[in-house]
Amino acid sequence: VRATFFVVGTNCLKYPDAVKQEAAAGHAVGIHSWTHQYSYIYANLTNFMQDFYQLKQYLTQQLGTAPDICRFPGGTNNTVSLRYNKNHIMKQIVGQVEAADVRPIDWNASVEDAVKQKSTSNQMARRVIQQIGSQHRPVILMHDIGRNTRTIGALPQMVRQLRAEGFSFGILTAKTPAIMFPPS
Repeated sequence: VRATFFVVGTNCLKYPDAVKQEAAAGHAVGIHSWTHQYSYIYANLTNFMQDFYQLKQYLTQQLGTAPDICRFPGGTNNTVSLRYNKNHIMKQIVGQVEAADVRPIDWNASVEDAVKQKSTSNQMARRVIQQIGSQHRPVILMHDIGRNTRTIGALPQMVRQLRAEGFSFGILTAKTPAIMFPPS
């Protein structure tokens, strides 16, 4: 299946061919964060946008076209940003990102591999299938960081089951009807 990868810039530097390989294989590549350091990016709007533009510029250079989608660390309605800035800056961040012609995208199903480290592949697959239920356009959140090898193990079961239920898989674009949480 094709997927959408929201990437971290510092990981792109560690694996310099990955982004080009993802795009060449028909996957979508979007902005996540250059540093993924919540204390820095959510301290203020300037820091967030500096981090954002650093990754946007890098991806544009690597791919030959500017990315037009992003996923915020923690999501559009994250409350973790409040730990570092009490001013509810997510509405400002969303506005600035949209003004840069980039569409924020969130999710409506998650394997929860970033929060439940001890889940088995089967538990992850069942969790997603249950969350999706009869949704028309599920957007599944998964992480491909090294410690989440169980996530990779969950994929075949999820793909088989969801295909059997009539779902198809595709990439997210700025034109895809997608999920966006109300900014907190």
